[in-house]
Amino acid sequence: MGQELPVKQFVLRLWRTGICTFTNSKVNEHPIISGEEKQLTGVLEHHDSPNLHHWYEKQNRYSTAEACIAYTGIGHTAEPSFFGTSLERKSWLKAVYGHLPFRHILMNIYCLTFLGAWRGGKAGFIWSRMRADVYRMRELKRLEMEWQKKSYDVPSNPTMEERVNNNRKQDYVEVRIDCDGKITAIS
Repeated sequence: MGQELPVKQFVLRLWRTGICTFTNSKVNEHPIISGEEKQLTGVLEHHDSPNLHHWYEKQNRYSTAEACIAYTGIGHTAEPSFFGTSLERKSWLKAVYGHLPFRHILMNIYCLTFLGAWRGGKAGFIWSRMRADVYRMRELKRLEMEWQKKSYDVPSNPTMEERVNNNRKQDYVEVRIDCDGKITAIS
């Protein structure tokens, strides 16, 4: 939306070449690192969508793929476990989320408060609402599949590994870190 969102998420984004593989998932592939993990301080700018049209288009594809996984049960990457790895914990949260009362309101509140989107003002409130809406889209698409007793015919997306290998021009990502600790990917 053209504004910085002061949202804090701990997502693995950088790794040394050769020590990362990805789960075989239709969407939201999870990197698996064979080595030590460390946290960087600072901010990593993530420019994933140039505008809302692009963002909604992408979320529509992702939510359809997630709904297909939920409907068919094919494509789960890990057994759900609250006390397991971060990937197993995410699977557990996805399994539990659909059974929570007021789940979309709770997701909106989670994004606003715990992720800190409230600090972004109106843009933060809009982003929080949109995140909750994505979960609602997944749920409604899965429900439609149950009513129609068939899954959507969705073209498969290339895996993260295939995308990385197909688009690889170099074996590293160059980053710039300014005096305030802000990290920007250059290439």
